[in-house]
Amino acid sequence: MKARQIGLIRAATLISSLTLLSRVLGFLRDMAIAYVLGASYKADVFFVAFRIPNLFRRLYAEGSLSLPFMPEMGKAYALDDDLNFSGLANNLGAFAAFFYLGLTLLGVTAAPLFVSVLAPGFVGSGAKWQLAVKLTRWLFPYVFCIGVAGFVMALLNTHEHFTAPAAAPSLLNLSMLALLGLGGYFNLAPEWSLTWGVFLGGFLQVAFQFHWARPLVVKWSLARWWRSPEVSAVLKLLVPTMLGAAVYHFNIFIATLFASFLTVGSISFLYYAERLVQFPLGLFGGAIYTSVLPRFTLQTALGEWGAFRRQLVEALELVWFLTIPAAAGLWAIRTPLVRLLFERGEFNKVSTMMTADALGYFALGLWAVAGSRVLVGACYALGRAYVTVWTGVGALAVNLLLSIFLVGSLGHSGLALAISVAAIANLFGLLIFFRKYLGSIEAGRLLLSSARCLTAAIIMAGVVVTLARFTYGDGTLAGGYLVLGLGSWVLAGVLIYLGAILLLGLPEGVKRAWEARRESETVRDIPRED
Repeated sequence: MKARQIGLIRAATLISSLTLLSRVLGFLRDMAIAYVLGASYKADVFFVAFRIPNLFRRLYAEGSLSLPFMPEMGKAYALDDDLNFSGLANNLGAFAAFFYLGLTLLGVTAAPLFVSVLAPGFVGSGAKWQLAVKLTRWLFPYVFCIGVAGFVMALLNTHEHFTAPAAAPSLLNLSMLALLGLGGYFNLAPEWSLTWGVFLGGFLQVAFQFHWARPLVVKWSLARWWRSPEVSAVLKLLVPTMLGAAVYHFNIFIATLFASFLTVGSISFLYYAERLVQFPLGLFGGAIYTSVLPRFTLQTALGEWGAFRRQLVEALELVWFLTIPAAAGLWAIRTPLVRLLFERGEFNKVSTMMTADALGYFALGLWAVAGSRVLVGACYALGRAYVTVWTGVGALAVNLLLSIFLVGSLGHSGLALAISVAAIANLFGLLIFFRKYLGSIEAGRLLLSSARCLTAAIIMAGVVVTLARFTYGDGTLAGGYLVLGLGSWVLAGVLIYLGAILLLGLPEGVKRAWEARRESETVRDIPRED
């Protein structure tokens, strides 16, 4: 069998680098949106209309849309049967195209219903409601594009080709920025410029990746794809995928629903804050999740359960080593960070404070969301997708109950806190399953390593908050001085965290990944027993 071996850190670094480019462009896009729309009612309307397409965009960027396809293609790839793999990929590609086309047509037709569910506070609001429905209809074709892109991503990642899928999200941000700029030139309303940018970006994402994926399939056709057994297997996984892998985003939906009844701008405050959380989540959590998923599918296909268990524990240690300090850092510099990125044009000081409050609560659950993604991918590799449904439903219930109790006292910030607590509940539910299924997940080791990371992160956050208090003061620091201040705080935080964690002891998974960082891409021929 021919297998392409890439070290976990090597693959994660490649994905992180390209994800960083996409995130930077995404911040530029959000800065532009904040400048032209601020936290106005038009911003709220666009973010509501973009919610469902944005869900699929994030599922694609996190690799979740590839989950239903990965186990079947992983088995064929592990058996080194190129002809069988080509036919299987062709059938799954045809299924993906027809399924997401039907979903898109449904969304366009039922746009008023979707708006009513996502933002019931908009119902009966006249122009606000009508604009939300129109934008939703024009944004839904993006669902088709990103759904097909998710299949192409699975095809490429099965062959451990991570470059094109990781680079593709940048095309959406570039398209939205370009159309927003051209819209001003042609006197087009900002919300419509952004909508057309999303439409164009979806097409470019599919076209760019398909260029790399096309040679992996001998022949593309539509002949009797619906009769193939692999399509039936994937069809059974689709609903669990939507409920399990997207539980965090469904919780965001619940927050949007509640926020639609709050003051104008509440939806926008949550959007901008959650965008900042997505930066380390995609840069670290998403990169490790995407790079480790093909390993999970290959190990389960070959029955290598010891390697599977070790890979799971090491991936969790590595993702927490990176996301726990990221969460602490976001909490420590939340107000100056929001001010630097968004406070201009229509985005004022009140918007900064409201967004920073939500960001602090969102950051509390960052590590749990990142860890859950690794565990969800492992569930799908094991063929236990139903587990993610049960834990996801439980997390949704926790979020809903907490939102009801917290929205009255904390407003939109209470909704962010409810999401973080629900993410932690989801993580523990998944950990309990794996402990029972695998017999052991080295809980003591995971607890010790996460405690070390948390202790080092608390020390780092305390120092950064102290530095910021003396330099940022009452918020008079601005412009280049604010950039310099934030840069120095971040640099100091990184150095302090690394120093503290080295004194406390690096997690074993981090050591193992670091030792393998210099492994080059190799092709090994492994003889198969007859």
